[in-house]
Amino acid sequence: MQLATYNLGIHNLANNDAIMFMWHEGCASHGASEIGSCIWKFVSDKVQEGATHITAFCDSCGGQNLNFKIASLLCHCVSTLSLDSFTVYYMQSGHSFLPNDADFGIIEKAKKSGKEIYIPQQSMELMQIPCLAINISHLSHVCRIC
Repeated sequence: MQLATYNLGIHNLANNDAIMFMWHEGCASHGASEIGSCIWKFVSDKVQEGATHITAFCDSCGGQNLNFKIASLLCHCVSTLSLDSFTVYYMQSGHSFLPNDADFGIIEKAKKSGKEIYIPQQSMELMQIPCLAINISHLSHVCRIC
């Protein structure tokens, strides 16, 4: 029996950093509410750092990105945080390659060349290896989704 580990990656094009939010199925599922909690954390942190405009490029995953809950969250971000705008571009399914796709590819390659992973903590340790070709500026183990 396997324990699923979920990883939401956000690639910040402004500084080329990868931000990863990880949790396992014992903590939460991987639907719109959980994805929204991670997006809220990222956006509110960026607003505290001084961001006033956010532009996001998302895949067209209906269960996680392209739905009413996420659209409501984005409106909530603009209305409650000091944001002037939040623009979202949804890429055409099957015809796009986003920078975080490359981030996940590097992680998958490292998983294949390394030792076996038995617990979620080992996945987090794998992503903190300095020789990975991505700059993971923030890695959160999210076991309590807001």
